[in-house]
Amino acid sequence: NFISADETRQLIDLVSAKADISLIVISSIIIILAVFSMIQSTLLYVRKKYP
Repeated sequence: NFISADETRQLIDLVSAKADISLIVISSIIIILAVFSMIQSTLLYVRKKYP
């Protein structure tokens, strides 16, 4: 059951596409969390400064 070079390339493309999608999802979640924590700390700072 020998796999040709084209089939191997298609498999690699499929795997890398899935990896790219998961990387994009993970990085977007990290960015959202970072922005959220920044907003939260800014709101806390504003509340402390201007009661």
